[in-house]
Amino acid sequence: MNNKVVIVALVVIIVVGVLGLFGSYHLYKYYQDKLSGKIPNPTRPNDRSHSVGRESEIPNPKSEIQTVGSPTSVEGPVDMEFQMTGGIVLPQLKSAIILNTLTNVEQIYQEGNFLDSQKSGRWTVVNITDKEVFLQQYYNDGSVAREHILKLTPKSGEKKPSDTKVWKPGEKKALPKIGESVNLRSPEEIEKVISGTSVDEILGILKDLPDSFIEAALSIMPAEYLRNKITESPLGLMVTDETFKNIKPAEIVNNLRKVALDYNPKGEKLIVFATRVNPDNNSPISPTDVFPPETKRIFACFRNQGPLAKLDRVIIKWVDTTTPQLVYWSAYLLNPDAEYNYIFLKPEGRWGSGKYFALLYKQIQDIEPSAYGEFEIR
Repeated sequence: MNNKVVIVALVVIIVVGVLGLFGSYHLYKYYQDKLSGKIPNPTRPNDRSHSVGRESEIPNPKSEIQTVGSPTSVEGPVDMEFQMTGGIVLPQLKSAIILNTLTNVEQIYQEGNFLDSQKSGRWTVVNITDKEVFLQQYYNDGSVAREHILKLTPKSGEKKPSDTKVWKPGEKKALPKIGESVNLRSPEEIEKVISGTSVDEILGILKDLPDSFIEAALSIMPAEYLRNKITESPLGLMVTDETFKNIKPAEIVNNLRKVALDYNPKGEKLIVFATRVNPDNNSPISPTDVFPPETKRIFACFRNQGPLAKLDRVIIKWVDTTTPQLVYWSAYLLNPDAEYNYIFLKPEGRWGSGKYFALLYKQIQDIEPSAYGEFEIR
């Protein structure tokens, strides 16, 4: 498994997870803060049952552990050219984004991968949290020679001091060898990882991943798998066989990723809001842009004219811009002959105070909305 496949595995879990998790929503239900529980506490260094990595770089359980030289070679402070710029901890997958400051190249590493430093030799990644990467080097007898911690450091910030420990030969035992990796090329295994991760966690991770990683990964993903995930999602109403003839599934997924992370109002301001609509033409009754938190449902209403004329379906995205947070995102059928159309959202419980946008997209591949509206809960 080469580096591209490692990137693919990570991106598929995150990007496709957005589609898969939104597919589990019940119609008109307000997005909950946590769908599937919280990310568990980082595992202990010896808990490595879910480690993954590049096959060519994972220590073979039957092979000898790597050598760092004589005891004198491990003395003194450690100076490495690497910075941890991101950490991803999911229930069945842990990854770190590490920047080589000499080459200015970022790579994704999993537990069991080797990190080769020009300054201090080869290190094994033995544990990853969202804020630290724990590294080890070993003597010929397999005992620990040095331990080093890379701390999370934004690329724009100053390099944080890292902790290093030095051990005598035989003084400390190495951690157990890497076990079986999760087979992230299998859709079944990907689904297992997705199932334990909530949407807000996925979107938070997406913000930190470089576009180059995501686009490279999607370009070599099986098109049929991505197509199925799109079709099965709440946005699947917007796709047909003709859609996939004109645009690749990977391009659609990448566009959806950008849409999910965009919390800004765009397009024409054509949506108005109300708590009731006229049954004769779907027009809003007493439209307003301010609602109390106990409001049962809010209707997003728009005229059948201009850029929204004669549409038989549309994608709507509701966004809480105060948090910010994606509230709900789905496709709906419209009446192309009605004077007005509407889509309503009904929360479970009370609305949270703050400002909200509703944005309409005419096609699944659109990055920019055609129309928007805004309201406030107070």
